[in-house]
Amino acid sequence: MKKSVYSLVLMDSLINEVDRLAYANGTSRSNMVNRILADYLSLTTPEMRIQDIFSSMEGLIAACRDLQTTVNPSERAFSIKSMLSYKYNPTVRYNLVLYPTVSDTFGELRVVFRTQNVNLLNMVTSFFILWVKLEEAYNPDNMPAYKIEDGKLTRRLSTIEGATHENLGAATVSYVELFDKALKTYFEYRADPIIAANRVELLYRNYLKTNPRRV
Repeated sequence: MKKSVYSLVLMDSLINEVDRLAYANGTSRSNMVNRILADYLSLTTPEMRIQDIFSSMEGLIAACRDLQTTVNPSERAFSIKSMLSYKYNPTVRYNLVLYPTVSDTFGELRVVFRTQNVNLLNMVTSFFILWVKLEEAYNPDNMPAYKIEDGKLTRRLSTIEGATHENLGAATVSYVELFDKALKTYFEYRADPIIAANRVELLYRNYLKTNPRRV
């Protein structure tokens, strides 16, 4: 939705209450006013859409044994962490950033490892490359955009036609669960790269069978 600057004359006491609500909700004064007016007029703002998706995700993540939510860095970001069974149990973070406007994509997933361990980074990069090849092989007509850097993978999230905010949240969590399980499986069988790749591919194929609506 397009935004413009408007000049309004409001009571100081009213603005004080708006600021109090904005602080309690971790947002700005403008976004809080936008939210209040949209709620009164039964409209959905981009911020409300994003929070609806995140709220549905939070409930699902709470039921996941291996995933934990962390403090959100911003209104448009949702952070999940998981622990990898490798030497000092490094943490992998799944940062979900949603876009204010929706087209064929509604956001992106950023998988991040904060480590200086060269061997770990090499293995992680090998998994990322394998994962992108699988996505390309099984989704030749709808391949999501990817970017791989040192210890980081970024993937665009595809919009699901006709999906509700709850549907998008559930589909996103399902994908993160799959990715996390595949990553851990790859590391479990890392001594034999061929077996590791086959196990990961089997997980991906099973996911495609049980998830007709995918991000």
